[in-house]
Amino acid sequence: MPDTIREQIIQNVVTLCADLTTNTVDRVQRYHAVNSATNVSIWDAEDIPEPSQYGVQHAYFPITVYLQWQNTANASVEANEVLGNVLTLFYGAGSDTTLGGLARRVAYAGAVPTYPDDGSNLVALEVTFNIYYATVFGDPFTLPT
Repeated sequence: MPDTIREQIIQNVVTLCADLTTNTVDRVQRYHAVNSATNVSIWDAEDIPEPSQYGVQHAYFPITVYLQWQNTANASVEANEVLGNVLTLFYGAGSDTTLGGLARRVAYAGAVPTYPDDGSNLVALEVTFNIYYATVFGDPFTLPT
């Protein structure tokens, strides 16, 4: 069976975020092996339907890009730099804001840094986007025409 439009969107986000790390981009993985590269995990959340129109089901879902790394300087400065890299990846010149023609739009919803505890040097950043998409009503595998 083919993947739903939602799943295809998530897979495109995973592929897009590969530019943020030399590691494999995981899905729904919060704790990573500590190494010198940035760890990236993609977290999709609830699907939120919007009113359907003319046989088209509109919906959106939050998706979070979770990043974790060892800080080497000021954790706040590093978190802001990483946030800038993520936003540039999604919205910068030449970026595909439709995620391969599957999304109606991608809206930045916010970011939350987690700074190191005493004795630790791990920094995490959660960057959330709302992904708006549409399918044929009753057929989550097909884009509307």
